[in-house]
Amino acid sequence: MTNKQRAPNLESLMRRRIGDLPDGKAMQLIGTIIDMGGDERSSAALDHADGLLAQLAERGLPDRDVSRAHYFRANIWSAKRRASPDCSAWLWKSEHIDGEILELRKALGHPGFAKFDPVERAQIHTNLGNVLNHTGRFIEAIEYWDRALASVPRFAMAWGNRGIGLGYYAGSLYDPGHHAVMMIAAFESMLPSISAGMDEGPGPPAVIRHFNLIKQEFCAARYALYEGMNSAGVHFSDRGVLLYNTLDYPTLGFAVERMKMAFRGAYAVFDKVAFLLNDYLNLGIPDRQVNFRNLWFVKGKGKTLHPSLDGLANWPLRGLFWLSKDIHEEGVREVTEPDARELYELRNHMEHKFVSVHDGFLRSMSPNSVEASESGIFDISITDLITKTLRQLKLSRAAIIYLSLGIHVEEKRRFETRGSKMISVPMILPVWEDKWKRLD
Repeated sequence: MTNKQRAPNLESLMRRRIGDLPDGKAMQLIGTIIDMGGDERSSAALDHADGLLAQLAERGLPDRDVSRAHYFRANIWSAKRRASPDCSAWLWKSEHIDGEILELRKALGHPGFAKFDPVERAQIHTNLGNVLNHTGRFIEAIEYWDRALASVPRFAMAWGNRGIGLGYYAGSLYDPGHHAVMMIAAFESMLPSISAGMDEGPGPPAVIRHFNLIKQEFCAARYALYEGMNSAGVHFSDRGVLLYNTLDYPTLGFAVERMKMAFRGAYAVFDKVAFLLNDYLNLGIPDRQVNFRNLWFVKGKGKTLHPSLDGLANWPLRGLFWLSKDIHEEGVREVTEPDARELYELRNHMEHKFVSVHDGFLRSMSPNSVEASESGIFDISITDLITKTLRQLKLSRAAIIYLSLGIHVEEKRRFETRGSKMISVPMILPVWEDKWKRLD
């Protein structure tokens, strides 16, 4: 091979300027530098590529290239994470992972994403699934791999990573018989065996009662949404209730309130999960102060991760931590799925202000609009309320699965730590029969 035929090396690529290159060629050059910089674990090359993307953005890129630039930045964060000396450590907080997730979501949420060909869309969905799976959010990862396969049914990268992810998921289950139907079994099964000291009392550990109540409240919220969506006619509790026509076509009645109850019930799962984990992991947060936002951190020290969690090799519990970031970190929440972005604000209005539900068609003809910022009212259509409640139920369901499997992993660790000299006496708890689930 002559010098003219030899492929350019990384250093020569980094010396090239993009000022005279058209957008497409410039993006191609930057992509090559990122790929080669990642292969060679060159932080200098990755930083240089990031700088070139910033230069390119000053031109005012078309939507497709803006979305692709976010994808490229995600690849930079991913390459830096792989090159990091603590890549294989059980990090719960990671600038690299946060950056990769944020940029992939920005790529997905930008209008330019719709202009990608199916393979490019599948690549981004697959990469987001991969990084979510790495954090422990394997439930959501499966959803993104499935989206990739919906774009390109034979996309090998998605198939392969989905298979690996499901394998790890199956390995996390505590009942081998559930592996074949893991998505259902992981939720429908009870908690794994829980060990407790004799000084904790003769009855079962409180964590089991907590978990029972969480599951029951979730199932009730799920049915409340179904009931609200499928109600017909005027409920007897609505008859004779004096209400005034505010001329903005609100939808008032028990059916709508059932859907609001469903949302609140599903959202409440998070803080109940936090209360359970605070007790189970002995994190020491006062009962009146524990919630899903502050569970993970040392009180009074900002975002300092609790020492009991930092470095803990527990994949599902780490998934719960990253799930909390979607809900409570404003910068992260802004780039979540469109139907999940306003969940926190909607819940805040339901609990402390007002939520007005309307019929979208009738509202379009109303001369009277509602401004939430002025009146404390979160105005939402029935369709949007249903969509957001379904999203909330899905997130809550994932949290329950992560909780259950996270405790299983922790129980295995505790068993191995105790050693063989400890004596344990089994307590077999009977199942609460369906026929007992009644008031009369």
